[in-house]
Amino acid sequence: MQYCTMKNSYPPFEESLLLKYLLGQTGEEERRQIEEWLFSEKGNRQYLDQLEKVWVEAGRITPAPIVVDIDAAWQRMLGRISGMEVQSQTRSLRYVWTAAAVLLVSFGIWFALRFYLAPPKMMEFASATQIIKDTLPDGTKVSLNKNTRLSFPEKFAAKKREVKLTGEARFEVRHDAGSPFVVEAGKAQVRVLGTVFSVKAYSGTDVEVDVEQGLVMLFTVDPTTHDTLSLLLQAGNSGVLPAGSMQPVMKDGISADHLFWLDRTLEFRQTELSEVFRVLSGHFGIGITASDPAILKCRLTATFRDESLPTILEVIATSFELGLKNEGTNWRFYGKGCSE
Repeated sequence: MQYCTMKNSYPPFEESLLLKYLLGQTGEEERRQIEEWLFSEKGNRQYLDQLEKVWVEAGRITPAPIVVDIDAAWQRMLGRISGMEVQSQTRSLRYVWTAAAVLLVSFGIWFALRFYLAPPKMMEFASATQIIKDTLPDGTKVSLNKNTRLSFPEKFAAKKREVKLTGEARFEVRHDAGSPFVVEAGKAQVRVLGTVFSVKAYSGTDVEVDVEQGLVMLFTVDPTTHDTLSLLLQAGNSGVLPAGSMQPVMKDGISADHLFWLDRTLEFRQTELSEVFRVLSGHFGIGITASDPAILKCRLTATFRDESLPTILEVIATSFELGLKNEGTNWRFYGKGCSE
């Protein structure tokens, strides 16, 4: 057969076909074309060898490429070259097989860095004066309080979904047993598989985690010793990493107003009215007093969703058979309190 020498050492087809060849995924005709190219020009074999080497050494490409049996390919090529041309071309091809290494190294490194080793493109959700709700690339739903930033890769890695939070957010994480979801919040990290939880992590303040569903790990990693200090939180638990500390600690349950910023929900569970009044005063900007200190000992169990202050106070008064009087910016409860 007549064997033609190519004038251009670059492959006459897409680089992706070479990659398929390295992985053993080409068909017979594609393999034949590549092998003809391998033995047709100076440097073509080194070109492919270096590409294979970069893939193997990178260690981050899956599936791992098979080792290309270049000698077997060489024999197949020789079998297609007939007559006296075999010996003459064999000598010249064996010689050029060691040339053009610089070109091959440059291409191989560029290809690996360009398509496989480059850092992922980062995206961001940011709220200023309004609460925003959105969805991450994996389907996880997030709600961001005001003055909050959440950064994340355009496409999550195969083995871990990592985001970075500054501010306050609620997550409804899509379950994926093979890919944990991790929130980085200052020195704290929060790791889950699939659950519903909130994180409050404004700069310079304590990091707080409230768990509504599932299991959450709140942990820190010492940058010097690499020791990990962790705390497991179940549904109904709350944990905090105090500012300036590396040791997360458990809190006494989820705060009644942990979702007030999102949907004006207040959930009181056997909460003394002294704490109820403190929470209401803080959110509505009013004062609440009691004629008898014993009133402050009464315990309230109730959930209010987007209710007005007068409605909430009337429910409290009715629940404990108390009187209620509005005095401008102050509300006063009177009547018989609760015993210890």
